[in-house]
Amino acid sequence: MRITLWVEGYHATGNRAKAMFCGEYSAVDLRDAVRQYRDTLTDEYSKQCINLDSDPPNYWLCQFFDNEEDARKGYG
Repeated sequence: MRITLWVEGYHATGNRAKAMFCGEYSAVDLRDAVRQYRDTLTDEYSKQCINLDSDPPNYWLCQFFDNEEDARKGYG
């Protein structure tokens, strides 16, 4: 199936960011799409910040979603 991957925004320790589009992937589930996204990253530290073992997967505790609406609910 085709998954549109988003990571939610955050507001912490004086920093903030809105939800971010991470791409579209042909994947069997959300975790597979996140794995494919991680494989596109060139920075090893960023790759290590993606936790595929959590449910749902996250990046620095920001959750991944398969749609923009859910990703924007918390911090836009």
